[in-house]
Amino acid sequence: MNKHHNRVVVKVGTSTLTNENGKSDLRAFDRLACTLSVIQKSSLKRDYLVIMICC
Repeated sequence: MNKHHNRVVVKVGTSTLTNENGKSDLRAFDRLACTLSVIQKSSLKRDYLVIMICC
């Protein structure tokens, strides 16, 4: 197992992932997934670990 020296921790709150009606905002999920994917792929060269926390 690779030891990661640096971690990128992203805390995502409920209001980020829901719309004004309290329903899941699928576009927000998609944007977040794409963004975290880009960060994770680019971080492999720099030995980063991307962690997402939802609260």
